[in-house]
Amino acid sequence: MTMGSTVGKYPAALVLYFLCMGLWYPILAQDEVKILDLTTWKGHLRNTSEVTCTVAPESAVISWLFQAKPLVPNNRTNATTSKKDSTEGERYTLSTLTIKDTQSEDAGNYTCVAKVGSAEDSKVANLDLSFPARLVNTTTSPVRENVTNHANITLECVFEAYNPGEVKWWTGTKDNIKLLSESNNTRRIGGDLIKSTYVLHIYGIEDNGTYVCGLDDLVSSTTVSGKIDVLITARPQIKIENVIPINTTHVYINWTVYAYNSPIKEYRLMYLNKKNETTGFRHYTVPPKIDAQNTSFLLGGLEKDTTYTFKMQVVTEYGESNRDSPESSYHNVTTLGTDPTFTPKISINGFSATSVTIGWVPPPDNITDLIHYYILEAQKKDNSTINLRACHERNGKNLPYMFDNLEPHSTYVFKVQACSDYSNSCGNWSEKMEAATLDGVPGVPSNVVAKCSVDFLNLTWSAPVKPNAEIKGYTMEITGNMTYKDRFGVERVATWGPLSKFMTNVTNNTGVNDLPPNTRFMIRLSAVTRTRRRGEENVTFCHTLPAPPDSPPRPRWRKILENGTYMFKMYLPRMSERNGPICCYRVYMVRLPAGNIDWKRLPSPRDIDVLEYKDSQTKLGAYVADVFSNDKFTKDNIELVLGDDKVVFDKQTDPTLNQDRCRRCLKRPKRVHHEPTPAPITTTTLDDFEDALIDFATGTDDPIERDNSDRLSRRSPDNIDFSNNPTMLNKQEDDSEIRVRDGPLDPTANYTLFVELISSSDPDEALFSEYTSLLMPAASPPVPVPSTALEIALQITCAVAAVILLLMIVFCIMQTRRTRKMPAHVQIDNPFSYALRYWDSIRGRQPLVSTVPPDIPPIPKDELAAAYAQRQVDSDYGFQKEFEMLPECFPDRTTHASEARENQPKNRYPDIKAYDQTRVKLSQIDGITGSDYINANYVMGYQDPSEPEQERKQFICAQGPTDTTVNDFWRMIWEHGLELIVMLTNLEEYSKVKCSKYWPEERSSRAFGGITVHHIGEKRYSDYIVRELKITKQPVTADGQPIVENNGIAKRNGDIKEASESSAPTSPREVKESGEYRIVRQYHFLMWKDFAAPEHPHSILKFIKRVNEAWTSMVGRPVVVHCSAGVGRTGTLVALDCLLEQLRATGQVSVFNTVAELRRQRNFLVQSLKQYVFVYRALVEYAHYGDTEIPASRLKPAVDRLRNTPDHADKCLMEVEFEKMLNSPVAEPLKSMGAGAGEELRARNRSPECLPYDRNRVILTPIPGRDFSTYINASFIEAYDNSEGFIITQDPLPNTIMDFWRMVSEHNVTTIVMLSELGEGKCPRYWDDGTVQYEHISVQYEESESCPYYTRRQFRVTNDKSGEVTVVRQLQYQGWPTARGHVPEVTRGLAELADAAAPALAPTMLVHCQLGTERSPLFVALCTLIRALRVERRVDVSATARAVRTQRARTIDTFLQYEFLYRAILNYAELHNLLEDS
Repeated sequence: MTMGSTVGKYPAALVLYFLCMGLWYPILAQDEVKILDLTTWKGHLRNTSEVTCTVAPESAVISWLFQAKPLVPNNRTNATTSKKDSTEGERYTLSTLTIKDTQSEDAGNYTCVAKVGSAEDSKVANLDLSFPARLVNTTTSPVRENVTNHANITLECVFEAYNPGEVKWWTGTKDNIKLLSESNNTRRIGGDLIKSTYVLHIYGIEDNGTYVCGLDDLVSSTTVSGKIDVLITARPQIKIENVIPINTTHVYINWTVYAYNSPIKEYRLMYLNKKNETTGFRHYTVPPKIDAQNTSFLLGGLEKDTTYTFKMQVVTEYGESNRDSPESSYHNVTTLGTDPTFTPKISINGFSATSVTIGWVPPPDNITDLIHYYILEAQKKDNSTINLRACHERNGKNLPYMFDNLEPHSTYVFKVQACSDYSNSCGNWSEKMEAATLDGVPGVPSNVVAKCSVDFLNLTWSAPVKPNAEIKGYTMEITGNMTYKDRFGVERVATWGPLSKFMTNVTNNTGVNDLPPNTRFMIRLSAVTRTRRRGEENVTFCHTLPAPPDSPPRPRWRKILENGTYMFKMYLPRMSERNGPICCYRVYMVRLPAGNIDWKRLPSPRDIDVLEYKDSQTKLGAYVADVFSNDKFTKDNIELVLGDDKVVFDKQTDPTLNQDRCRRCLKRPKRVHHEPTPAPITTTTLDDFEDALIDFATGTDDPIERDNSDRLSRRSPDNIDFSNNPTMLNKQEDDSEIRVRDGPLDPTANYTLFVELISSSDPDEALFSEYTSLLMPAASPPVPVPSTALEIALQITCAVAAVILLLMIVFCIMQTRRTRKMPAHVQIDNPFSYALRYWDSIRGRQPLVSTVPPDIPPIPKDELAAAYAQRQVDSDYGFQKEFEMLPECFPDRTTHASEARENQPKNRYPDIKAYDQTRVKLSQIDGITGSDYINANYVMGYQDPSEPEQERKQFICAQGPTDTTVNDFWRMIWEHGLELIVMLTNLEEYSKVKCSKYWPEERSSRAFGGITVHHIGEKRYSDYIVRELKITKQPVTADGQPIVENNGIAKRNGDIKEASESSAPTSPREVKESGEYRIVRQYHFLMWKDFAAPEHPHSILKFIKRVNEAWTSMVGRPVVVHCSAGVGRTGTLVALDCLLEQLRATGQVSVFNTVAELRRQRNFLVQSLKQYVFVYRALVEYAHYGDTEIPASRLKPAVDRLRNTPDHADKCLMEVEFEKMLNSPVAEPLKSMGAGAGEELRARNRSPECLPYDRNRVILTPIPGRDFSTYINASFIEAYDNSEGFIITQDPLPNTIMDFWRMVSEHNVTTIVMLSELGEGKCPRYWDDGTVQYEHISVQYEESESCPYYTRRQFRVTNDKSGEVTVVRQLQYQGWPTARGHVPEVTRGLAELADAAAPALAPTMLVHCQLGTERSPLFVALCTLIRALRVERRVDVSATARAVRTQRARTIDTFLQYEFLYRAILNYAELHNLLEDS
């Protein structure tokens, strides 16, 4: 009500507001005036100037002001007013001010004033009349005047200027200006014209020159100038500068002439022979005549060794020079007595790839001044058309001359001649001299052609047009990239390469196989010289052709029920388009005819006849049920319901189908159909397909391929071979449109389907999936099964068994009565007292009865090493004595269940029994005695006394399942909710079965009684495997038994069904539909033999750490631990886990008491003396080294922390860790090196102190008749996966090169890593450029390649005895400092070398350096760390270094090496973005 009255007031208020505004608007708006536009203007003198003012409204009155005063109109100034309509319909007033014959006084500010009532607006515009000054006129130039006249010359300039400055006159050069202030007259001659005059008085020839007038323009701030040339004429003069005799008959004369602005007509030359002065001066008149432009002349025809006097006279238009002046004469010049000659003798002073420097002997002193320059010529020896000429000026230093820009790797012929400027001639050529340029940068290979197919590239080329060097081969580098959509529809960019390859000069083509399709490759080809210098690259591109995906489509389908009708649902994973675009998928349905049909004999999907849906009901063939492209996928898959008469196919909304390359998707495949001959009518039942229908109707979403051939063949007695059916022949393509229909299904028929993937228009490029398993769109009716002879026999057997069971029950009752009469000390407690004793026992409070073990005090952490050493004395006497005191039985522990007759077959070993008080009990099946038994016991972990509320870890120690107990094992896992299994044995050891395989093959399923186990995935680590398993509980009958239909026969507990028979669901969604499921993880340790102990405690300590990390996510659930018997290795691991917890919690351990307490819960835990000693050793090493493993996410801060030095310490934490690594807390027995220490082998070892240990040395095949032929200084080193992945050896000696190559051949080495340098006293070059034979081993050098940090070489090693051929690559690292003990400053090169060698880690990798102790172990350790980082995202530098040191002496023994490992692995992790935990 309130809201309604308030809202009603708003319309009235709005009406009132607008009414007021309408009334007041004329009053408020009438005084509003605005000048909309006032054009700025630029005027010109003596022209008309205008300015326009636009004003609103049209009623405004406009007036003008000039210089802020009212403008008075006159005959030149006038203002006009007009009206104008705008585009918006409004009217404006325009006032135009016009000024005719604009004068300079009109310049200034003009103001437009607009008024409407009392309102006023104004704007100012400036009239600018300024302009830059210019030169209008000058005195005509040049001005000529005779010097003898001494006249006055008037020079004038006229300028036009708006705002002129001062006018100046000057003369002289740019660098020497002389201002002329006298006789300068400047005045304005009207308007803006300015005239300036200068009167020049001619005093002499020095007044000759250029005179300049200049006006300073104040508008443009520049000087406007004009030039006037004044030419003064006078009598000419001539001066002989030099007369030089150049031979016996010629002299060279040069002179200087002063013509004083008059043209020269001629020169007159006269000479006087001093031998005959009476004849007087003789005029030179013979040709050639002296040219008027010359200032020098070569005078010939003189007498030898004669003295002359010379005179010259010049004649101009003005007149003649004075021939008697001293300057025009030159006296006492004597011609030479003999003609001078000089032929240079050249030498080659230097050369490079593009230049040659030549020199020559200087000329004699008496003719040095006659030689002014040299002519040099270079001619290419094999090409006379290439001539290079040069002129080299002679100087006093006789400098050589360098010919540059020559062609590399070419021979040139050089010659030189001396020349004179006097005679303008040259002497004789020198003798020719040859010189060759060095190799330069190789030229670009020519005619490079790259052709690509789907996966092959062929490259051809020709030699460079200009080789520029001696070409020894060619280097090819290939990189590729491709943008595509992956299987999730995400656009990705794939890169390939780079791949480098070296080809020798004998070939001009090469090929590369196994290239990815649909990839654009860039090929860089360059020539390589004999010095391995690479030339300019020829870059070409090639695109491999698209191809179908690597694998065919994998459709899966299952039966569904919708609206009471059975249909099929198909799941099709999206295919990656890495190999090329995918056009479409075509789904084909095949309806099988009635009868017992062997459907594996159907023609292949590629060959089967394609029909229309309507014909498929009467004929055998496939009909197209749907067509779609990748655009229809939701993300990574598509789901289709088949049989609902609906299709996804729509070519209008699916643009991919309409592309030209995909037209085939819309074309109808056609087969020529022939009617088959009538076959005998047979009666069809569902018996033959019962299992298939049950299996697949419940879902076959498992991506694992199943081989159904055996099962189908058993169920197809007719064995119809459809491949001979004429309906399946003569396949061809039809141009008509494809007909797609997903019609209703026949509930009485079986169906299968397949999918065709089309990636191009080529029919052969299509991919076809396999036929899916058969499904029938109907419920599976129960099939009555008649009793067979086998079933009758089973019924009789069951009756006999019931009688036997009754007798056994009577026997047990009698036995129970007998036990009640036993003495008190052996009488079994009542259930209540028994439960109390069991609770006390598992909590560790029940004292041992009868044989009480001694109470040995705990050992503090810092005394563990000493305690170990004390017990180790006298061949482990202390350990043996302590081990023998461990109890083996307890009076309050019984094993009746294990000894029961029905349970004895369930025990793997008769002496390993489960205590009744702690055994794990299963649910009883059908009241069967013993069905609750499994050989397994609960064992309690360590309980920290300071944290009594903390949940105590619990183990189940069990024997390894046998074939008869594997179902019980999985029942235990299911019933007790267990999620973590620790397996410490292999399936077979020492050729004996130690454990039955209780998990399915990878990516498959297997049923164990009522439990189905699905293998989800597994990952291999260094010494263990982690498997992820999923278990499901099958449906059970009313009495709790699992039911698996198989022709009406139910499988019960104990029947193991193989993966191919399993119908269990494989996806979490289907599991939820069929029942509960759980995830179980199995940690399987691989490196622990029965009754023994691991060689290095580090591996088992790391494994325990991983198990505990997994257990933290499932606290409250016991951990199942088993080996073979479930006591030795199992007890050792459980004991170590308890003792490590005790050590971390209290700083001390009670080994003996802990093991004794564990044995009270399961007998014989920690079974052997070796295992008991190993427990001590593992604790000692853990206490000494600590946990040195670092996760990737904490690698950088951990390394920073290790580099810090604590307060009051002199060593950083990393150095402390290094010293701990060097000093083992356990005294190791000396490892024997006797095999290489013999005197006979001294010559085969580079150092007697660096020998291989006997236990892991490399042994060669013995050669008959040759002593010690099995020895080589080399050691096997374990890789990350504990295989013999590395061989470390010394650099080969000249006498061990044959053994080196024998080792490579015999031990399948495919990669050699060389960490040393070649040279005298270093590593010898143990290969040749060709093929070398070492007895029965031949080594052929094939190619090489220079990489940024290493050189790659390839060899072909052939064993002539076995015929085996191995391609071996050698990677020589080039960045190691030569100083002994130093490590590379930059870690990236060695890390990249490790990556380059990584693909060869499966075979053995051979690493060598000088002694095999300094560089090689460091590289092997780095390879191991990199592998661990990539697989586990964790590294342990200390443990890795310790492992390497135990396998070869004198390795990783400096802090520089240890720090390098940390630095290298950190840099590697940063470079490859691995600083995150996986």
